[in-house]
Formats: sequence, structure tokens, C-alpha cells
Amino acid sequence: MSEEFYNYKQDYSNLLEQKVMALVGMIKVLNEDICNNPTFQQEDLELVQQKTIELIEQANFWESQGNKERFCYELTKHIKWILKTFSGNE
Repeated sequence: MSEEFYNYKQDYSNLLEQKVMALVGMIKVLNEDICNNPTFQQEDLELVQQKTIELIEQANFWESQGNKERFCYELTKHIKWILKTFSGNE
């Protein structure tokens, strides 16, 4: 493997890692807001909890497979679900 290709692959891996960290940070902020916001009903909290459990299962699977692209996709899909479900713009 050429050094140039190795550097490209390493740079891409670093970018994906940064993306994962940013997405996880966004999910953390959203979940904290939901948990601390009194306008959310118990059923909303239970739904978010269930979807978060599903996300963790999917994320663990894709991480174990070494597929960071799919890992990012799952994180992004979860963020979009939260925003669509709770944005109030129905």
C-alpha cells in the first residue's frame, strides 16, 4: 500500500471519527433537552428511550463490523427522527 493511499485512508478515518463524535454530541444535547423539558409527556420519554435503545444496538453492531459509515448513518437517522417527531411542525 502506498504511503499516499495510507495517508488518505487515515485522514478519512479521522474525519469519520470526528463526525461520529459530533453526531453523538448532538444526540446528547437533544436527549438532555427532552429529559429536562416539562412539555414532554411520559409516553414521549418512553418512546425516546426505546428508540435510543434501538440506536445503541444498531450502533454497537455497525461499530463491531468496523463500518463507521453505517454507524454515522444510524446516528444521523436517529437525529432526524427526533427532530421530525418532536419539532411541532406537523
